[in-house]
Amino acid sequence: MNTRHTLCILLLSLLVACGSATPQQTPAGAAAATAVVLVDELLTEAPLRSVVVFGYLYADAAGVVLTSRVSLSGAQPTLLTNPEQQIWLSDTLLPELAAGLTQSGTIFHGSVRVEGLREGPAQYGPEGRYRYRLIATAIKPLQAEQLSMGQLFEDERRYTWQLLQLQGGLLATNNSAILVEQLGPGGVPAAEARQIKLLPAIDDQGLLERLTPAAGGNARYGTVLVEGIWRDGVLHMFSIVRP
Repeated sequence: MNTRHTLCILLLSLLVACGSATPQQTPAGAAAATAVVLVDELLTEAPLRSVVVFGYLYADAAGVVLTSRVSLSGAQPTLLTNPEQQIWLSDTLLPELAAGLTQSGTIFHGSVRVEGLREGPAQYGPEGRYRYRLIATAIKPLQAEQLSMGQLFEDERRYTWQLLQLQGGLLATNNSAILVEQLGPGGVPAAEARQIKLLPAIDDQGLLERLTPAAGGNARYGTVLVEGIWRDGVLHMFSIVRP
């Protein structure tokens, strides 16, 4: 069996092994009537109103938006989603909020927890490009907790809805991605290495170009640093970089 087939079989088996979901939990202190969601879950016709949403804030001269993920592969952060997949927040960024974010040139960005009221679908922001907006009552910049996979799996339920930063070996195909505790030669996971499923699939072309193609070109692999929200046994990525 060649390396390409081995990688495909391993990736499929690992995704099946880590794809089981546990009941969704609500963070301590959140009101029962308030929906606790990720950005993508706001982009529905469901009757969401009062929400706590975890996402990635991106502010530039055009305004302030909440998105599900960004690329940090270039000199400045780049949005990986289009306006229809983003939530409009405001025209300008408050100075007190900017102080808790990362500045890259004229762009301010970072992972945040936002409380507020969702409005839409309608037309918001410049040229009405955004279908939903969030009238924020509180925005809190988040600091990721750096963990090893061993620490995470010691008590993974403890980290539900927490922003985590994990380093490991990324094994990615066109429509799936896993983070492996250790990769062996050719991108094959080391024996007994722990792994977690990553969502969504990797669409950061700058990152993919920095990864090593596996034999046959069906997968790419390499050491990465991933930041995202842990929920239901899956890490929902906000950003991923190659150290």
